[in-house]
Amino acid sequence: MSAESSGSRPYEVDAKSGLLINVIRTLTTSASEDQKHYEKSKLEKGYADYGVIVDKLVKEHEYDVDNCLKSFRQVSTKITASRERIHNVRNALQTCKSLLQCRRDDLKKLWMENAEQKRVANILQQIEEIKNLNKSIEDYMANSNYHEAVNVLKRSDILLNGPLSGIEGLSQLRTHIQEHSQVILNRIIEDLLQILVVEPFEIQLLELVKTLPEETINVSVTCKELSKKYASNVLIPPPNTIPNNNANVSESSSKRISDSLEALTVFDQLDSALDNISDRSGPLYRKAVNDTVTVLKIVCKDLNTDTTHLVKLIKLVQSQLRSSYAAHSVMALQYNKVRFKEGSNDEILNKFWENAQEVLETLISDHLDIWPSKGQTLTEAEPTRKRLFRFENAAFSGTPGTTKSTIKAQPVSVICKPDPCNIVAIFHMVNRFAQEIESLTQTAPCKLNVFLNSLVMETFIERVKGDLERKASKALSGGSDVWSILVSVPTSNVKMLMSCVAIFGLCENVANLIKNMEQYTQRFASLWLMIIADYSKCASSMYEQITRSMSAAENDVVVTRRKISAAWAVDEDVSRFLKTLDSWTLINSNGPASTSIPQTPADATPSTSVIGSVLAANESDAEIRRRNQRESDILISNIGNQNHIGKAEMITDMDHVRALACMHESLQWFAVNMRKLLKNLSPGAKEIIDVRIEMTEKDGKTSTEKLGQLIEQRLANLESMSETCLLMLHLELRVHCFFHLLPLARSRTVPGHADGDREAEEFGRDLTTFYNVLSSHVSPTKLKYLIDGLGHLCASIFISSSQHMKKLSDNGRKRVCRQIFSVQQRLSFLTRRRESELDRARAFFELLNHDPDQLLALIMERGAAFSHIEYNHLLSLAIRSHPVLSCQPGALEHRIAQLRQILAHMSKP
Repeated sequence: MSAESSGSRPYEVDAKSGLLINVIRTLTTSASEDQKHYEKSKLEKGYADYGVIVDKLVKEHEYDVDNCLKSFRQVSTKITASRERIHNVRNALQTCKSLLQCRRDDLKKLWMENAEQKRVANILQQIEEIKNLNKSIEDYMANSNYHEAVNVLKRSDILLNGPLSGIEGLSQLRTHIQEHSQVILNRIIEDLLQILVVEPFEIQLLELVKTLPEETINVSVTCKELSKKYASNVLIPPPNTIPNNNANVSESSSKRISDSLEALTVFDQLDSALDNISDRSGPLYRKAVNDTVTVLKIVCKDLNTDTTHLVKLIKLVQSQLRSSYAAHSVMALQYNKVRFKEGSNDEILNKFWENAQEVLETLISDHLDIWPSKGQTLTEAEPTRKRLFRFENAAFSGTPGTTKSTIKAQPVSVICKPDPCNIVAIFHMVNRFAQEIESLTQTAPCKLNVFLNSLVMETFIERVKGDLERKASKALSGGSDVWSILVSVPTSNVKMLMSCVAIFGLCENVANLIKNMEQYTQRFASLWLMIIADYSKCASSMYEQITRSMSAAENDVVVTRRKISAAWAVDEDVSRFLKTLDSWTLINSNGPASTSIPQTPADATPSTSVIGSVLAANESDAEIRRRNQRESDILISNIGNQNHIGKAEMITDMDHVRALACMHESLQWFAVNMRKLLKNLSPGAKEIIDVRIEMTEKDGKTSTEKLGQLIEQRLANLESMSETCLLMLHLELRVHCFFHLLPLARSRTVPGHADGDREAEEFGRDLTTFYNVLSSHVSPTKLKYLIDGLGHLCASIFISSSQHMKKLSDNGRKRVCRQIFSVQQRLSFLTRRRESELDRARAFFELLNHDPDQLLALIMERGAAFSHIEYNHLLSLAIRSHPVLSCQPGALEHRIAQLRQILAHMSKP
């Protein structure tokens, strides 16, 4: 029913709407008033009817209408708010759009202005860079970076003739660029000559100049110029072999050559520049060799016929030529790259070897006096090709203003007296160099090899051998002078035995022969073996003469005795103990006497002693005291219990002391330097020495041993003898301390003041004599080793001797303290320090001022200053010296027990 009513309602509404429209049409179109009133009344009636219907419907649907109205109001409110927000957003977007439009216009305007300003600034900067081109080009040229310099000029030329071509007033800059191009071209040619010819020689000469003192450098014009020229350069040592040439030339030099050739290619002057370099290389090589001789003369200082200087010269010149070859090889390689060629450019290297061999042949001929090279002139034909540049003022031409005629006029320089015998020292060196040239040039024989093969070298071998044997015999037949005459050596701050230096000089001559005649290494090394064996025999004979003494026993039988110090030095236990001490390790780590420590003159007095300046700071005071205590305990346990030490058991002859000191320093110096000679042998020579040879023993038996091991055994024997000599001196000083101090400490009678002082003075004089002899013949470090610890030993002797004293009166105590003080003064005067251990010994005896009970109380109050054993000796002597307690039974045992308790209590943490 509701569906039907709902379905018919639209038709009713439409009908009523049509009726309303008809009424309105009638009212507006009808001319009759009555009709209008009728329609009006009809409309009013209908309105009233519908009002009733509406009211009825409203009442019926009042709830729904309220809900609808409420919902409508809410929706209407939200829609209104949304519309307002959308409107605000639209307004905001419109505002942003306007602002962005304005900003875009501003930015576009600013960007355009900035672009214009950048362009103008770029043009001005380019013009300014071209104006300031001098500095950048100078920097590139200073670093020999010619490629970058050419690039700068190219860029400047492109700018001037391209983007800046329309700018007026730049013609002066174009002229400036052309002038720089010409300067760089000249500089490239000069720099190539520097790299290829001058620097390979001068760099190695500078290494020699660096070894000279400043005053010597300033005297020599050549040395002074070299030092000034390379003052700020860091030089790389030159190569010693030819292979791997590219690795022999520094990366910077290789880059300089590459840049130079590329720059010459740009200038289209590559071939003509290489021809100019080849033409000028010969005179430059000869001048460089003359400079080498001049500098080597200054370094060697003595100009005699010794071929050692010639060897140095030939070796240096060959090394210089190798460096020059390496530079030429790099240039040939870079030339092929620039010309886009494959393979090697033999023309450049062949021209180099022609010049190098000619210069080396001339140098050898001057020193062999075979060719009349002194009468030859160094004239060379002028090149027929017109030269592109002049080089009179170039850096490689020597001093400013040096011309080619000046180079030609230089006299021939030699390092030693010309003699055909000089070929002995340099033959194999030059022969190897000739073989290297042949392997590189694929030409056999080369000019240098032909020159060497014209000399006969075998004639000189026997003469050299006979000369060496004669000198060795003379050096070992000096009689008593072998162990008495001293000479100074440059590698030591103390004088060495002249016989030792002479023998080592012969060994150096043998090493020099081995170095230059490697195939004869075995023969010359056997001569080493003979010389060392003879020298070792002579040294052993002198050692036995010093360490043994003859004395007459009962029945007039002569008894041979060994000195106490000698017996202990060869005793395995004692020597092993002394060598485990840190002081022995210190002097062995320092090695032989070095020139870095000032030399003490032979006539130096104790006041000028340098002992105080070389005291080792590697050990703490506690470590030094423990080390000295260990040594003192060992010595006292071995010799402190002897009642008497005879003078025959000591070394009292200062000549023997001097001989031991000289033997120690000389034998050690000889062994160390001989090992350096062996170490510096070439690998081939070491391999030859390592072979086995037959040796004939004293009993006639033959055995085979390695030659190198035999030499090392001989050197080890000499080194062992050297160490024994030092240990003897170390022990002998301490034996003298026992000899003088034991009678003082154990004297039962009380001598007068004069007698006690005289005994102490005798000990002081003995120490001073020892010190003066040793300070003149051993290094300060070893002198310190010998003297250091004497104060502790003397103090230990006094303290240890207290156990042998029956009693000690007050005057006796004062006498002992006075003697301790006298010994301390003498030792302090020698060592330049207080020797506080003797203060400790004096304090030990001063404790006897107190009776035993007071002594125990002092230990409790002040703490333990001495060891348990030393306190036992002190307490025992105090009780034996006490008039009452010495007679009481058990007094000593009771107080020693108290002492033990006190020390045990104090040792607890």
